[in-house]
Amino acid sequence: SKAYRKARKRADLNMVRVHDLRHTFGQRLRSAGVAKEDRDVIMGHATREMSQLYATPTIAGLIELANRALKTVDSPTILRLVANG
Repeated sequence: SKAYRKARKRADLNMVRVHDLRHTFGQRLRSAGVAKEDRDVIMGHATREMSQLYATPTIAGLIELANRALKTVDSPTILRLVANG
């Protein structure tokens, strides 16, 4: 829209598209720990899968999640045996 182009020019963000802003907002919601269901509503998505396109995991976030496994080293592991047939 004309208003968006004018605001973008005033902010010296000529290369930024509305789509880029949606990606940034979606990513920030995810990084802030906002649940996927809530991100869907906040971003106004018609389908629940759409928020995944706007909020991809960060490397730092994935490393942090993977490192949580280290905190379980001292916890007992319970094995579940399933009999065949």
